[in-house]
Amino acid sequence: MPCDRCTSRRKISYQNADVDRPFVGALSSGFCNWRIDFTHADTENRTYRTSRGTTHTECKIAPMRNNSPQTLPRYGKAWAEQNRDQDPDQAWRTRRRRAGIAAFLSGLVLTLAFFAFFPGLPHVIDWGAILVSLAAGGLAQWSCRSWINRAARAKSKAKAEQM
Repeated sequence: MPCDRCTSRRKISYQNADVDRPFVGALSSGFCNWRIDFTHADTENRTYRTSRGTTHTECKIAPMRNNSPQTLPRYGKAWAEQNRDQDPDQAWRTRRRRAGIAAFLSGLVLTLAFFAFFPGLPHVIDWGAILVSLAAGGLAQWSCRSWINRAARAKSKAKAEQM
């Protein structure tokens, strides 16, 4: 058989599939509107069964699917295929949400570091410093989301003018 990792017998006791490069999903908005299918072919590479997975509308960084044990009617091989039809609006919302979370955490940590290490301030993190840090994180998140929204509006306006 040309595929070393494929199942070459009729009985399949365990079958699962996932994305082997999750960092690609982490760098983008993840995999949105995805489905994993298991396909079975006979020894002459003729496909005779495809087990379609459920289409998931949420965005995930590392999608995964398990398949139940089964006995195939013919000898051959089995493999998994990932299908995705990414909704641009959903991907944009996911990127916007992740950027907002990163901006909030950055504002929070930088403000806490300022209160902890800035010369001339008491090096004690009290409730006032925590509240100011939360406010700075919220302000950073708001400004990041506003910037993303403004850039998206400018992009859609430029696209509309081209048409």
